[in-house]
Amino acid sequence: MKKLLIIGDSISAGLGSKKINFTNELQNFLDQTNLQVIVKNKSVSGLTILDINNLEIINEKPNILFLMIGNVDLQKRPSRDNFIYKFLLPNYFKSEGMLSPRPYYSKSLAKKLLNIIDNIIRSFYRNLIYLFFKKYQKVDFLFFIKEYERLLMNIKRFLPKTDVYIFSTIYLSDKFFPGTLDNYLNANDFLKKQAYTFNFYFIDIFNFFKPLEKSFYAHDLFHPSTKGYRLLAFFIFRILYYNLRYGKK
Repeated sequence: MKKLLIIGDSISAGLGSKKINFTNELQNFLDQTNLQVIVKNKSVSGLTILDINNLEIINEKPNILFLMIGNVDLQKRPSRDNFIYKFLLPNYFKSEGMLSPRPYYSKSLAKKLLNIIDNIIRSFYRNLIYLFFKKYQKVDFLFFIKEYERLLMNIKRFLPKTDVYIFSTIYLSDKFFPGTLDNYLNANDFLKKQAYTFNFYFIDIFNFFKPLEKSFYAHDLFHPSTKGYRLLAFFIFRILYYNLRYGKK
């Protein structure tokens, strides 16, 4: 039995109490073949390159490794160093991630209405800060590149027989995430080159999601929706199935 280990942020971990993501769908697709692969998702919401534990990955000794990092690191966020955030923003919205829209709504009509109102308030303050103040990102771009390359070198050294898949970032609209698109484009160019340099696989989910309509995203326009994850699972499965069957050319 081959072990497939997924390391990533909330794009691969999923959100909500049910942790909606692509893992179960991918496992179901794999179970319908005779490839004998078990998927182990150790992704964590909010994870950045700063949080990666090299030793933990190495001790897992995966046959296949998915690296889905960079979405959180390089996303531009509303600055906290301004009077709107410090004095006008209600404390409820000052917790990590609370200025981002809720990705999913409750099925209860009353709760759903409250969720929609909540998202309107979040978007109002978020856009107001975007309009007048600078943005920040969790990880400096050059530091991200340096640490990512260090991670790949360690994986190549200690897990030489592991099939490594480097994933691009997801696609984001610059309209809703001002300044993020350039970061993601530059990161994906770097990630693709690293995959070639280390003889790893590269999976481009950025361009996979780019032409898709909004319904394939959750309400935060960052995480995939349920059907977005389902489509992503099939996209990944097709690539993985081909590579396991026929190997890298």
